[in-house]
Amino acid sequence: MTEQGGRLVADQVLLAFGRTPNTTSLGLDRAGVKTGPDGAIIVDASSRTNIPNIYAVGDVSNQFNLTPVAIREGHAFADSVFGKKAWQVDYSNVPTAVFSSPEIGAVGLTELEARAQYPAVDVYTVRFRSLKATVTGNCEASLLKVIVDCTTDRILGIHIFAEEASEIIQALAIAVGSGAIMKDFLSVMAVHPTIGEEIVAMRTPTVRYDRRDASSPLLAP
Repeated sequence: MTEQGGRLVADQVLLAFGRTPNTTSLGLDRAGVKTGPDGAIIVDASSRTNIPNIYAVGDVSNQFNLTPVAIREGHAFADSVFGKKAWQVDYSNVPTAVFSSPEIGAVGLTELEARAQYPAVDVYTVRFRSLKATVTGNCEASLLKVIVDCTTDRILGIHIFAEEASEIIQALAIAVGSGAIMKDFLSVMAVHPTIGEEIVAMRTPTVRYDRRDASSPLLAP
């Protein structure tokens, strides 16, 4: 059962229980370092704890439990404290992937997050079978979703369910983080046949959510 009340049919079920920061044996209480209910070390934007000379990076802070994030936090700490080049980690557009089959790649806001934060949002979606899948007899379908701010045309999030989604989302994260707009994507010449060409071929939003005009109808899904 999904949060929206829908049901998913699957061949197998994978139970993911999450992780709890392993901080109980670090002596944080003796040092006076504050932790959350789950044992996570509470830090500010610079990875500093409530004790000025104690910092914490990586999974112990339970923010983004990803290896690249931990490495980036370590770089920011070293540069800021020892390198005299102060900077902070930007968590706003962290690309993620699930190495399933097909893979899932995502960067930026989800559709629900975008609708909550912006007055008007366009959602572009496309479902398709790639040419290679058709030739080989593979029945796997792909799904692409691009979420756009109607006011500025800026891309807020991209979500991919397709082969090699992890590779594709890594490159697209650069565009999202750089403030690319939908017009930028549409100006790119497509490489055929690829999954990526579907993104630069999205001309019409599948649905529009506009809180500025309550009488404005949604486009047909």
